[in-house]
Amino acid sequence: MPQFGTENLHSEKTGVFHVRLFKSTKADALVFLDLFQFENGLSSYFDGTFRTRAVLSWTITFRGNTSSPTIYNQIDTLFFSKSQFKYIQQKNQQSQKIYRNASKFLGKSFGTKLIPSWVPVDRMYYHSKNPEMIHAEKFAKNHVWLKAGEIWNKQTKNKNQKIAAKACYNMALACEMEGKYDLAIYWLTESNNILTKNNFQHRAYCQQYIRILTLRKDEIEMLEKLMRNKEKLSNS
Repeated sequence: MPQFGTENLHSEKTGVFHVRLFKSTKADALVFLDLFQFENGLSSYFDGTFRTRAVLSWTITFRGNTSSPTIYNQIDTLFFSKSQFKYIQQKNQQSQKIYRNASKFLGKSFGTKLIPSWVPVDRMYYHSKNPEMIHAEKFAKNHVWLKAGEIWNKQTKNKNQKIAAKACYNMALACEMEGKYDLAIYWLTESNNILTKNNFQHRAYCQQYIRILTLRKDEIEMLEKLMRNKEKLSNS
């Protein structure tokens, strides 16, 4: 199996070297690949695939903070088909192509951790035979969240507890779509409190959604912090 590596740049002069690179490239961050190797040998599995591990080590240095680089160790499992395994054994041009493609995949995988990206996710909401809830659902399907929210908000006071709980839950979805995560968590808490007895499934839905929103809120705050720091560095 081929093994790749780069010279370790961490030394007493690394900080000075980074400063020079920042000045010459005018970059906001420097990324170094210090180690890249595939494990020796492939393991065969019952599903007919062959697997090996790739080990990489990266160093990231940000402008204005050259004294404290970040080290990220990346370990990924690569899956190969039976035909790919045959090419790898032959050690020909085709096997080199397979490794190049694997290397591109590993680099892109690491890049997603540095570059903010949006990933589509699924969200559930409650249906209801209530005419107003049906009306709100039509707005939601067309991504008119404010209109849907206006209707759901009124239905949160419905005397029918099931409808009120559903409306509160759906209000959380409308709030998330408008970027109001704290308010979304509030509505989930209200929804959970309305149906307190023998509604374990609904409680699980609420708690799971609260965890998702809490994580999403933290990620958004971290992203905004990074963007603010980037603007400060660009203006310095």
